[in-house]
Amino acid sequence: CRGLPSITIPKHVTKIGDRAFCNCVRLAQITFREGLREIGKAAFNQCPALTSVTLPNSTEVIGDDAFSDCANLSTLTIPDSVTGIGDRAFRSCENLSSVTIPERVTRIGDGAFDQCPKITVICKEGSYTNRYCKENRLTYLFDYQYEAFHGVVPSGIEMLASPFLADEEKPFVFISYSHKDRDKVLAIIKDLYESGWKIWYDEGLTIGDRYDETLENHVKNCSAFLLFLTEHTLNSYYCRENEIPWAIRYGKPIVKCMLEEGKDCEIEAGAVADTVAPSEIEPALEKISGLTKGECREAKGIQVVVNPADRDGADGDGFAYCLYTERNAAAAKAIMLEAR
Repeated sequence: CRGLPSITIPKHVTKIGDRAFCNCVRLAQITFREGLREIGKAAFNQCPALTSVTLPNSTEVIGDDAFSDCANLSTLTIPDSVTGIGDRAFRSCENLSSVTIPERVTRIGDGAFDQCPKITVICKEGSYTNRYCKENRLTYLFDYQYEAFHGVVPSGIEMLASPFLADEEKPFVFISYSHKDRDKVLAIIKDLYESGWKIWYDEGLTIGDRYDETLENHVKNCSAFLLFLTEHTLNSYYCRENEIPWAIRYGKPIVKCMLEEGKDCEIEAGAVADTVAPSEIEPALEKISGLTKGECREAKGIQVVVNPADRDGADGDGFAYCLYTERNAAAAKAIMLEAR
């Protein structure tokens, strides 16, 4: 069916047979209904137009080669109901960057993720999937680590780096943003930091902090709330449901920075101090009472090289290699001691 662009699987279908939609080169959208229990062998093999697949909550088995050679598949949602993934199920899905495998999975076949160079598997610590990843040298993160990244696996997780340590000394500016805009936002706040403004952002959290409690405390204690607005921000639960309401509750002056044209959110009258472009942030901050700017400084953060797939230590626990400047040695050593 080389011309088939989309299909809807009716709810009474419990199994998609072997090779059912194999080599449907234009198939770009599949809508699954609840009731499907099994996807047969090579059912969607060689469907290069597929970019996203969300399996229904009734799915239990993903067969051999089910989605192999779907080269452009980048988003995959496997429900908690799945217990088995077949041989080569996602082989050569070259753009598949991350996949969460539920704890109920007790079988992952040989070569299930072969030739998936970008893949990071999200799993529970000590689970069958965790052991499978170790044995097959697949890059993985534990589910709580994934949550710490707000559901966005950083590109090249071997090197996690932040441009500077967050300021705890008052008066500081609280940064509210979506981690999907990380690179763009960090470049802007790095310039603000080096200009002398005290900046607090959540990548400055100490290991072991209670995330929600720490965020709220820093919103409560900030002198200005700088909100970076994009489509991602509007869809961010933390920004929309936690950080912005906290800023309003505690009466913090909100500066809205528009990173994407037309992407704005309504905030009650009187709470917004200014709405600006990135180049206009500093003049807006200068108008806020009680917020002062210090001397210029250099942003020197801590880089941590972490490869979760590298578990070759003598005790099998893996390692993190930490790079830091002498100036930040005390802070770096404190973090490493707490992590250890």
